[in-house]
Amino acid sequence: MVEVRRLGRADAEAYRGVRLAALVDAPRAFGATYEAEAALGLSVFEERLERSVVLGAWVGTALVGTVFLTRKERRKEAHKAILGGVYVAPS
Repeated sequence: MVEVRRLGRADAEAYRGVRLAALVDAPRAFGATYEAEAALGLSVFEERLERSVVLGAWVGTALVGTVFLTRKERRKEAHKAILGGVYVAPS
């Protein structure tokens, strides 16, 4: 069974692992590079999870997928959001 929930600071290590795996597995799908993200400390990922809405898909204790949500800021578009950074690990 898959559980989807918002990721928080406590999930930073698992998130970093999936993020780096995504950049290796599908480098053309992301704006960042593996080298740049791998050089970042865990605290950067903790902060990213604090200030952003990142959802994670869990199978048991394994984080197997992620997606981030960015809400539009303009008043007339505040009801809209963009999904990005979508990744699901191959099974």
